[in-house]
Amino acid sequence: YNLDHLNVYGQKKFTEYLCEYMMENYGITAADLTDKQKAEWDESVKYYEAYYDYNVDMIKQGKNKEIGESDDQIKKIEAYIK
Repeated sequence: YNLDHLNVYGQKKFTEYLCEYMMENYGITAADLTDKQKAEWDESVKYYEAYYDYNVDMIKQGKNKEIGESDDQIKKIEAYIK
């Protein structure tokens, strides 16, 4: 994160708030997914959770820097995939 963006804690809170708001105010509901779409979604969730866990660890260690998409950082994040 940086001065223009939320950190991982804020990102998670904002996403949860926005999802709830859209569901309550716009009638958005869960869609039926094909098996392929579900598999792709599940894979994305793994990466999101790994990214979140990695960032939480960096914050706890006092390493509050921006996370990019370099090969080195992606490998570090992939180590958090469960």
